Amino acid sequence: MFQGGARRLYEAIRNRLRGEMTTEVATVESIAPTPPSQPMMALRSITKKFPGLVANDAVDLDIFGGEVHAVLGENGAGKSTLMKVAYGFYRADSGEVQLNGQTVKIRTPYDARRLNIGMVFQNFTLIPAFSVAENIALFLRDLPLLMDKKKIAREIEELSNRFGFSIDPNQLAGRLSIGEQQKVEVLKLLLAGARLLVFDEPTSVLPPHEVDGLLQVFDRLKESGFAVIFITHKLDEVLRSADRITVMRKGTVSGTMLVGAAAAAQAGANRGCCALLGATGSRDSKLERSPQLERDRPDGPSGRDRGRRRASRQWTDRSRGRNPWSRAMLDRPEAPAR
Repeated sequence: MFQGGARRLYEAIRNRLRGEMTTEVATVESIAPTPPSQPMMALRSITKKFPGLVANDAVDLDIFGGEVHAVLGENGAGKSTLMKVAYGFYRADSGEVQLNGQTVKIRTPYDARRLNIGMVFQNFTLIPAFSVAENIALFLRDLPLLMDKKKIAREIEELSNRFGFSIDPNQLAGRLSIGEQQKVEVLKLLLAGARLLVFDEPTSVLPPHEVDGLLQVFDRLKESGFAVIFITHKLDEVLRSADRITVMRKGTVSGTMLVGAAAAAQAGANRGCCALLGATGSRDSKLERSPQLERDRPDGPSGRDRGRRRASRQWTDRSRGRNPWSRAMLDRPEAPAR
């Protein structure tokens, strides 16, 4: 499907968006919201090198408020490295970060949080023996010597109700499910004032039944004007949640395209997207396409793909519900950068 890499995928979609697509596919762009003229965050010519590796090579990226922006690519594409540069976890060798049109210096995660940027990592940082309120209080900037625990609990409850989290501020963090712990990480960022939130492969740690809840959180954040960056390799989840997709490969951006979250739920749009994704003509990619798109392909799934799905079901049974195909990549990483 992705023969020739992500660049061909992007070029195929871009060409169709310029007038070669069917009427059904044309609705994909029209459903996506019109972004403001100025991005909330702009990355300009970001380059990050490690010994023997160029993880990011002069990358440009615009992030708008009120959108879910998915950064899609195989393992080793440089997508996580790019966002860690934006969050101050790494320092870029060259390039600049702009917030609302102003160039800023982000040298540490503390700088990023001070500029209202937050990041949810795959590994959470909660203290199991502390309550939700205590974990959040420890994260807040300028922590006072004396804390009003009732006030913090009220704020947590109000914010939880607003975004549908249903988190008890007095519950011990160690007794929460993985999905609930992830929501506490989000609450920490929101109460600290974050307006731009980065999620690094957030669904990789979640059981399948909690994925939909996270995607609903994305929708609520977007409706409230937040900017959400969704780092992933799972195409199906991208089509269900993202307004805009940036495809990365080998440290560079192949391109950015509009999707429209509502379009992914429409059968007509699915058939159109499937035609676009299949425009490269290859079925050898290991990056999973959406099962819904596969069903809607005009020519139907190939025999090889049907065999893969049978094998996938068998593996799912053997691994107690964990589907290894969902973790498949375009190719093996050429370097440790993600």
